[in-house]
Amino acid sequence: MTLGQQTAELCQLYRAPGCCVLTDSVRKSGNRIRITAQLIDGATGNHVWARRYDRDLEDIFAVQDEITETIVGAIEPEMAKTERERARAKRPGNLHSWDLFQRAMWHTYRRTNDDLEEAHRLFALAREADPGLAPAYAGAEEACFFQTGGGFVDSAEETKADAVRLARRAVELDSQDAFSRYALGRALTLVREHHAAIPELEMAVDLNPSYAQAHYALGMALGTSGRPEDALTPIETAMRLSPHDHYLGQFMTHMAEALLFLGRHDEALDWARQSLRQPNIQWSRWAMLISILGHTGEVNEARQSIDALARIMPNSDIAFVRNYWPINHAPSMDYLIEGLAKAGMI
Repeated sequence: MTLGQQTAELCQLYRAPGCCVLTDSVRKSGNRIRITAQLIDGATGNHVWARRYDRDLEDIFAVQDEITETIVGAIEPEMAKTERERARAKRPGNLHSWDLFQRAMWHTYRRTNDDLEEAHRLFALAREADPGLAPAYAGAEEACFFQTGGGFVDSAEETKADAVRLARRAVELDSQDAFSRYALGRALTLVREHHAAIPELEMAVDLNPSYAQAHYALGMALGTSGRPEDALTPIETAMRLSPHDHYLGQFMTHMAEALLFLGRHDEALDWARQSLRQPNIQWSRWAMLISILGHTGEVNEARQSIDALARIMPNSDIAFVRNYWPINHAPSMDYLIEGLAKAGMI
């Protein structure tokens, strides 16, 4: 499939054929090639995204495949973001099911308690308007995932069960949709059924190799199931495909996690610190940093980090982390908790 064909498919996916124009230029010097690509909003003429790629021209076909995968992986979240913003800006009386879904995703990515509740309301309206809209079920799973991980629910087990139910329904409606398979993999990771989650996430990646979040979720599932070495490549791929992703901070957190479990503490510490420079900070980023600092013996920074965690999650303690962190490999969980205890967390 050519780059133009994949871009056209993305436009169709976001129900906006003709909404985007991909322009490019190619320059060659010796054995080097430079490709410049720009995505332009067809309705406004505004630049949505631009990137330059410099590569060796040893194998033109390999270069073509690499550039195509990278560009499509990078523009997909940008197009989704644009579509969510358009949907959010519309008057509520003028929204159809897809617009409701996109507005719900906008709230989901904000990850606050109020936003996640609003997301569920909008997902429900989208399903009511179109009961066969698989993404409205898959998106609701993601809202459940964040509600549970954020500690926003009275009954975590009930919300986890809802996540699995919604994701299974998404797959029933569209088994060939990468988002549906991703959602089911995420839900199964949440309930610590990693043996079932990993094949779902592998299928999501197979269905859409440019889907950065699916690569990340696969890496997370591998890293929390006792396979940290296998987790590195999927997470690295996610960061390469979508360097400005909504989930970038979490990409970094679970890269730090895999490196921690491999005993590569200095590298893990670097990634954990980087994760806290990204927006939408979640308690897990601080918890990961604290555990690493406990293992490295950096007590002063660990104390400051424990205070920072308490400011965003006042009731967080070791029992909270053990309950909510979706690790199903006992030695890995014990190592994470050991670092928290060494850092002074109770």
